[in-house]
Amino acid sequence: MRFVGKEHAALGDTTGAAVDLGDGIVLTWGQVVAIAGDEYGTVEELEQAVSTPEGKARLRAALEHDGVPGAVTSKLPEPSKDQRSAQEKEFIRLAMENTAHFPDGGEALAMWAEHHARAIEAAVSAGLANDAAGISKAYLNEAFGQHFLTDAFSGGHIRTPRAQIVEWYTSNFAPRIVAPVIANLRSRVVEALVAQANPQAPWTPEGMIRSKIEKKVQASIDGLVARVGGMAALTRWVGLGVAGAVSGAMHDVEGETGVLVASEDHPEPWRAFGDKKLEDSPITKEQATKAIAAAKGEVDTAYRIGEEEGVTREAAAGEPPARVYFAFNSSDLDGPAAKATHDATAYLLYHSEAAVELVGHTDPIGHDDVNDALGLRRAQAVEKALVGAGVAPSQLSARSEGERALLTTDPKRFRLNRRTELVWHIEPDGRGPDGASPAELARERARARARAELGPPYGKVTRFVPRPVEERGGSGNAPLPDWHWGKLSSATRGQVDDWIRKEVGTKLDGAIASAKELDDVTESGITVRPRDAVKAIVTQLLANPTATLGDLVGEAPGP
Repeated sequence: MRFVGKEHAALGDTTGAAVDLGDGIVLTWGQVVAIAGDEYGTVEELEQAVSTPEGKARLRAALEHDGVPGAVTSKLPEPSKDQRSAQEKEFIRLAMENTAHFPDGGEALAMWAEHHARAIEAAVSAGLANDAAGISKAYLNEAFGQHFLTDAFSGGHIRTPRAQIVEWYTSNFAPRIVAPVIANLRSRVVEALVAQANPQAPWTPEGMIRSKIEKKVQASIDGLVARVGGMAALTRWVGLGVAGAVSGAMHDVEGETGVLVASEDHPEPWRAFGDKKLEDSPITKEQATKAIAAAKGEVDTAYRIGEEEGVTREAAAGEPPARVYFAFNSSDLDGPAAKATHDATAYLLYHSEAAVELVGHTDPIGHDDVNDALGLRRAQAVEKALVGAGVAPSQLSARSEGERALLTTDPKRFRLNRRTELVWHIEPDGRGPDGASPAELARERARARARAELGPPYGKVTRFVPRPVEERGGSGNAPLPDWHWGKLSSATRGQVDDWIRKEVGTKLDGAIASAKELDDVTESGITVRPRDAVKAIVTQLLANPTATLGDLVGEAPGP
């Protein structure tokens, strides 16, 4: 229920960046976007994949399963059949629980925002450490989160209320129907096996045969229930399964016909399509590409903020400047003056217990009152720059001495008189507010700057995310059909039937063939074939899925 892997990868690869997982394994940005959430549940699972040969083989299986193998697969071991099967099962497990891939209710964007925040934090840390290689951790978190961000552009995802459907079918529907379904299936299997056994033992009372078969079937069912984690787990899986069929059918219809959407960046409505149809919606592609670029740009900005704060921290570690020099008849902070002011800023920001008196001076050229005013402008220019950079005004004071405190009377050296003296008070103890060390203070300052400049909220990214245009006066999207069991329309039932045949029917044969519980059983010369009985039930199910399921649960799917 997503853009296909190649579409995710194509969008992600517009960054032109790579993600280093370590141990020589480098994925493209798009490959991470593609397999995130679908093949790996967390960033940590993907990171751990490169730590063992088994994990690397599974990573290759994941990339190939998602259709985005790339050059990196040549560095990964060929997965075994069991490893491919294990990865396929993980894909199915994640798909069953994938409400975070759908924007309805805000889950998809919330999941992206969580990863985006982690990426910004990692980028700030890398910048503070001046560790250019450390940006890979930030890029991994961002690319992983962008799977959920790009899902918000898929036509099949935009309106499908996946989270609501899952919640209702797992908490309302499944708890009341699982017991009847099990009883119904048990009865059907028993009847089929009794029908197989009776001709083989005409001398044995049917009641005796039935009793033995009922015990065997019940034992098998109890074993299967235990294997999935008990009745509570089975109930949830049944709910997820039916919810998957209903939401999957809705998703496919929405993706195929398209959803009329608009974004803050592109308020003129356009139609967004789903799987394998990204190229049919160039505006969707453009908006998604812009969102991806904006999100990566914020991660790069976070790294720059960390770098800058690291420089400020280093400047604060030295002796604070004693003077700021100015050009003739000027109070502009140029060149060396700007550098000295920056160093003074750093010192004050990292030593809140320090204060500085700013005393402006001039050379003796000109009238006293003019020089007094110029000296004050020079002191105030430094004060304004310090406050503008975040220094507390309470740490500063400014006054002028004009030409009354000359450092030299030699006209050739008058430039030394054109200055602001920084008179420092209170010996600093090397620690910042609340006893924080310079390293701790640098991290908090960088985080605060990142929050102020980038968010949350991350509006510079979400402005590109499409929102559905609801029906107004005959234009916009028609209301979604009722998705509750018992209220499914005939059209919706047909769509669910098609989805079950396409997505589930193709997998059932293999599941039935591999289930050891369905192996032939021979006892007292009588052989029964549970696999044949189950195949008959499945054949009936696939012939008319929702109607058959309605018979099993004792509740019709719709009017």
